[in-house]
Amino acid sequence: MKHIVQTGVLSSLSLCLLHAPSVYAEDFRQEPQKTEFSVGVAGGYADSGYRGKSADWTVAPLVQLETKRFYIRGLSAGVKLYTSADQSQEVLLGATYLRDYGLKPGDSDDARLKRLDRRKNAVMADISYNLYSPYGNLETQVSHDVSGTNKGMQAQAQYSYFWQPTPKLLVKPAVGVSYSNKKFNRYYYGINADEARRSGLNAYRPKSSVNPYIGLETQYSFTPKFSAFTGVLAEALPSTVKNSPMNDGKYRVEGTAGLMYRF
Repeated sequence: MKHIVQTGVLSSLSLCLLHAPSVYAEDFRQEPQKTEFSVGVAGGYADSGYRGKSADWTVAPLVQLETKRFYIRGLSAGVKLYTSADQSQEVLLGATYLRDYGLKPGDSDDARLKRLDRRKNAVMADISYNLYSPYGNLETQVSHDVSGTNKGMQAQAQYSYFWQPTPKLLVKPAVGVSYSNKKFNRYYYGINADEARRSGLNAYRPKSSVNPYIGLETQYSFTPKFSAFTGVLAEALPSTVKNSPMNDGKYRVEGTAGLMYRF
């Protein structure tokens, strides 16, 4: 099963793109190791789109653990409910720390946004079904807030393909679509009546949304155990998000780069 290093550094819009199961590329039908353990470090860039707020830059350590039953992949962890005999299909149940949607009002240069309530990061429970084949990969996930933060849900589906132009270089382009329900969007992009009075912004209640995204990941293996990776994700924001008085962008862009060592 071919898989590219996954960091969990980017937001969970790209959960399917960023949380594939293994650290290094493997051939389909290869007998999996009982346990794989990797550590590394990554730097991440994320533009939230909030008005007056600069893009976030993050440097964080990475830990990845794969066993027959459990996994830790960056900011996600969980259990493997099902894995096919040839490793081409899997069903996962886990949780992910959702970052990069949150807003600390003081981080914005806009005086009106400074008067809004804080938007916190959340913990999302996930269930995923992934299908890997020589013709491409179908990766799907449904997530729901279990931290009582946004009380919303998201779903993603994407097609990706593993391309190996050289023995050491692995490339994974992807295209997908993400759904966010109205509770999710109203928590992060809505403005209630009390906030409107304090800030002078118009009250706003966004609806649910569907938006497309594209992504590209690369991994270069210096040795069988040591590799470098990069990833970029570009999302076209839906109109219900673009029309929010809190937002001033049309796109959401995220990127990451780092190093990983596999024991």
